[in-house]
Amino acid sequence: RKTMQTITSDLYAKLIRPVITKLANKKHLIIIPYNEIGYIPFEILTDPANDALLLRKFAVRYNYSANFIDAGKLLQGNYAVLALAPFTTAAGTQDKPVFKASEEEVRDLKGKVLQGKDATKSNFTAVLGQYPMIHLATHAIANDLEPIQSYISFYGTVDDSTSNHRLYAPEIYNLNMSHVNLVILSACETGSGQLVNGEGIMSLSRAFSYAGCKSTIASLWKADDVATGFITRKMHQYL
Repeated sequence: RKTMQTITSDLYAKLIRPVITKLANKKHLIIIPYNEIGYIPFEILTDPANDALLLRKFAVRYNYSANFIDAGKLLQGNYAVLALAPFTTAAGTQDKPVFKASEEEVRDLKGKVLQGKDATKSNFTAVLGQYPMIHLATHAIANDLEPIQSYISFYGTVDDSTSNHRLYAPEIYNLNMSHVNLVILSACETGSGQLVNGEGIMSLSRAFSYAGCKSTIASLWKADDVATGFITRKMHQYL
């Protein structure tokens, strides 16, 4: 913890303090990071003057370039969520561990909830265009060496072809998600990926942005499913 505080205080001094006067009376930050800065979670940068985390003062969001900043309003409509949890306690697949908390995480969401064997890739793509919010409580792999091999997992068995239950990054790029206000990627490392000069972090969340999704909530690191489930349930409550 002490090491983390030292690092985050040093980064605060380098990245935030030089522009702090420009942030007076501001509550929201949009950060477009350059190269390796894209791996830094600005929310936990610490002001050495009072040990306060940046998230206590600002709501922080990220973007890949100024071209991605959508000045228009979000699509209006009912709070309807398409939620998938392929690896519930009731029915997990043979080749992936069960997420014990994922069933409770999505159970009470308003909209369409697909769990276990119903949470397939084909079912997801079939009804994708009907919901303004998407919540995926599943496994995901960020391939740092080959970004096109990064994928999100859906229900499938060891006998299935991987293409039947994995949604790869190039497939996401080709989806039409212009109707989607928010995608919640409740999975590990969905915000992580390979760094490409001039392009930024080639993550799964970036693929959703290119597909037209207006906003994405993703995980930078490996995540505990119980903690993630609790956080996302509270987030839906407040939204």
